[in-house]
Amino acid sequence: MRARTSVLLWPPYLGLLALVALLASALWRIPPVDVAHAQATPDDFNPSVNGVSFALALQPDGRILAGGDFRFVGGQTRNRIARINPDGGLDPAFDPNANNLSATVVVQPDGKILVAGAFSVIGGQQRAGLARLNTAVAARQELTVSADGTTVTWTRGGASPELAWVTFEFARDGEPFTPLGFGARSSGGWQLAGLSLPDGQSYRLRARGIYEGSLVETVLRVESSLEPTPTTGPTSTPGPTPPSRVQIYLPLVAR
Repeated sequence: MRARTSVLLWPPYLGLLALVALLASALWRIPPVDVAHAQATPDDFNPSVNGVSFALALQPDGRILAGGDFRFVGGQTRNRIARINPDGGLDPAFDPNANNLSATVVVQPDGKILVAGAFSVIGGQQRAGLARLNTAVAARQELTVSADGTTVTWTRGGASPELAWVTFEFARDGEPFTPLGFGARSSGGWQLAGLSLPDGQSYRLRARGIYEGSLVETVLRVESSLEPTPTTGPTSTPGPTPPSRVQIYLPLVAR
């Protein structure tokens, strides 16, 4: 006597119905969304550009470079490129006046502005499709360490380009750099706290940042000095002061 094995075949549509039922059950368990908090609503920033903006570049001071195919910003004439203040108002000192659209705007580490587009004249001079603009506000930056050695700050301002992220590194003399950690955005720059940098020793700090696929770095050399100073009292004898950090700033390096 042979044993028979029977196989129950489900119609294909039943599997689809089971999947739909499973998804419906899962969706039923999702809590309702507060629509009032889920919607993104504009704030009072309103530069009022009368055309299309193709490119934006953010400066560390909060000002915004805009390039596109427009003629007016905030009711004032600005042909295809403008700089907007953080409050949405037009920067009156910046008016390159391109004669055709600006498609790309990039800020160099030194603060100069690269513009690419379909223009042939910009700033009253002939430039076919690509120009570099000077800026009245120079790029400013400074790498500092707090007196207690717990915090490193990379202050960036002026026309310096805005960075996507920043790392800080430490090295004793004659040794390679080792990572300290990623910086957090602070007022006017980047900062890393919670450190315990050595006192009474010389060392180097390096800050590195990335923007538009380029590397920007700054190195600070910290030297300790033990200058003898006289003490006051009946028996005045020279004595060393506590170690002090002497910060030597090395200029910007861009790659």
